[in-house]
Amino acid sequence: MINHDNLEDFRDPETYDIECDAFDADRPFIEHWARMLGGPLLDLACGTGRMAIHMALQGYEVTGVDVVPEMIARARQKAAERSVLIEWVVADAGTFAPGGVFSL
Repeated sequence: MINHDNLEDFRDPETYDIECDAFDADRPFIEHWARMLGGPLLDLACGTGRMAIHMALQGYEVTGVDVVPEMIARARQKAAERSVLIEWVVADAGTFAPGGVFSL
C-alpha cells in the first residue's frame, strides 16, 4: 500500500490551478512527442487537467488519471467549460491498469 499522506498540499484544486496553470515549459516537449507518436494520450498525475485539456483541444484522445478526487472533479469542470471530452479516472498511477494502449 502506498502512503498518500504527502498529497495534502494537492487537495485544493483552486490553489493548485493558481500555482500550476501558467506553467507551460513542458508543452513543446509533449506536443513534439504527441505529433511523433500520435494518440491516444495518457496523462498520469494529471492534476486539474492542465496538459490533458490542452492536448484534447488539439484533437487528441486523452485519458487523465489522478489519485486525488478533488483534482479530477475540477478537471472535469474545466473540460466541460471548454467543451472538451476527456476520460477522467481517479486512480493511483502506480496501480492503474489502462483499458487500452496509449502512444504517449
